[in-house]
Amino acid sequence: TEVRAIFIQLKAAQADLDREEVEELLAEMLDNEFDTVVEDGSVSEVAEEIWTTFALCRRGQEAEVRGRIQRLAQRRLSMRVEAAKSRAEGAGGEDSEEEEEDGGAEAMDCESQPSPDPA
Repeated sequence: TEVRAIFIQLKAAQADLDREEVEELLAEMLDNEFDTVVEDGSVSEVAEEIWTTFALCRRGQEAEVRGRIQRLAQRRLSMRVEAAKSRAEGAGGEDSEEEEEDGGAEAMDCESQPSPDPA
């Protein structure tokens, strides 16, 4: 994966890259590979995780690295569960406050528009 490529580049640079350089590499990878520019600050957070994990690996702190990976996996799972709950609640027919305020006009507008032509 591309994150693995960042680790390889870190190792090749003998850890001379700082966290900001990792952030730049990650942002560049997202832009080049996925044509995505992230503006919510998450690239900085992910770069910090990558940099910290790499530093722990270099110091041989395998247990701490495994713990961090486990926490990330648990967080990912809980985010998926929350997203599924949100989708289920939304599909339950409950009106949102916005729909109640405008009498559901927005929902009707969406339903009445023709589907885009697949061609």
